[in-house]
Amino acid sequence: MKLIVFDMDGVLTKEKSSWNYVHRALGVDNSKNFDLYRSGRISYSEFFDRDIELWLKKYGKIRRERIIEILKRIELQDNIDQLICFLKECNAVTAIVSGGIYWLAEIINDRLKFNEIYANDIMTDDHGYIIKKGKIMVDPMKKGDVIKLIEKKHCIKPDDAIAIGDSYSDISMKTACSKFISFNGDELINSMSDYSAKSMLDLIDILNKI
Repeated sequence: MKLIVFDMDGVLTKEKSSWNYVHRALGVDNSKNFDLYRSGRISYSEFFDRDIELWLKKYGKIRRERIIEILKRIELQDNIDQLICFLKECNAVTAIVSGGIYWLAEIINDRLKFNEIYANDIMTDDHGYIIKKGKIMVDPMKKGDVIKLIEKKHCIKPDDAIAIGDSYSDISMKTACSKFISFNGDELINSMSDYSAKSMLDLIDILNKI
């Protein structure tokens, strides 16, 4: 157990989607964009840009700080500090690999101190206003590719890596890890996982067994 990789939304947080959380807070609906992406009619990059465009069309200008304040309201899972403490005692490298918003990953990292964080970054101009441009570090359907980069950086073999996710896109993590743990996943995800957990304390028990 040398590398533990976490999806962020729905695993580290109680909120299932940081993007949808911000959409709801700003009063916009991205369901049409999501349907286009899910059906393959637009790329993930275009999906990303269109989501940002929804905010800008409604408000004209939005400062980074406004989105940060919204993201700070997202609750983390109960007992998450205990889990991270356990992993540090095991000297495991910890990483976030998420299609969620990078600013939320930074907020979480300020508290929990992961070794690596990868998520998708919203860009701003020189005055701190959001622009319709992003830095995509994680394609949600290709998370295994990011994990392989982390493994190479830390000289860790896939046999010594474990991934934890809650959605179908997280299954792509299995291409770079020996074990996959479903966290509050549905029946399909659980059936494709090596283990399933309902809480951070469950995760500690499972990781102890592994």
